[in-house]
Amino acid sequence: SYTGLFGMKTTFGLVGTGPGPFQSSLNPVRGPIVRTPRDAARYLDVTSGPTLTDPTSLPKPAVPFEEELLSGAAMERLRGKRVAFTANVGFAEADRQVAEQVKEVAHVLIERVGLELVEGVATALPRPGRSWGVLSTIDDMSWYADDVADRLDEVTLVHKLQHLSFTNLTPEVLGKAIRRRHELLTTVASIFEQVDLLITPTTATPAFDAEGVLEGEVNGQPVGLFELSAAFTAPFNMTGQPAASIPAGLIDGLPIGLQVVAPRHHDVDCLAAGAILQETRPWPLFAPLAFER
Repeated sequence: SYTGLFGMKTTFGLVGTGPGPFQSSLNPVRGPIVRTPRDAARYLDVTSGPTLTDPTSLPKPAVPFEEELLSGAAMERLRGKRVAFTANVGFAEADRQVAEQVKEVAHVLIERVGLELVEGVATALPRPGRSWGVLSTIDDMSWYADDVADRLDEVTLVHKLQHLSFTNLTPEVLGKAIRRRHELLTTVASIFEQVDLLITPTTATPAFDAEGVLEGEVNGQPVGLFELSAAFTAPFNMTGQPAASIPAGLIDGLPIGLQVVAPRHHDVDCLAAGAILQETRPWPLFAPLAFER
């Protein structure tokens, strides 16, 4: 979203982990950040499929992703699918200007494809921040805690905090994180019983300053880094679902993104939505020169 590029995270297991440690928390997902949906499709055709060292890896799809896009079959299958739009997930909301612009782009997609917009879908989600952090920390520090402990004066503050969290982790905290993820899974499942696709802003705001305190405001309310950057995306890492960030224009010269989320194993729907929007609302394939704001 912040870069003006197309980004895709896949159904958990479609792209196996490795080389490197197997990770079981669902939180880390392999996927491309590229210029176009076709680039992403080609990447997935190369990288998807079973990995011997990853017991959660999935079979390669029968039809290559790039072929699905080039033939138009993927786009045609979107026709008539049910879709909901939200810029508020209960614990966080998008900046009003971001929400309005992304909603306009969403309606372009809906009208272009012939999607059925479903109103009134409850999209409030349990806040995944702490459970996401706990499960991610276990994945990372299970492999690197000893190395970090030997270099605490050299590593970043983030790694110091991860190490502190890991070494003080209790069964009660871990159990709560696991239960919280299950609560999120069931809530999201109830959404996708009503719709086939969910559209949101990718992030609550355009990119924030690269330096300084990592916090800001959304609609006049102070928020932290998680609400700024991950509120609309992290929940679907934890549910293992595919999602794509599609360029949705600029606000004050900075890119914003539209996120399309699909049920597990429907990755091609995210690619198809991106391909349709690229055709309908082409975005720059090369970064424009930066300018003073």
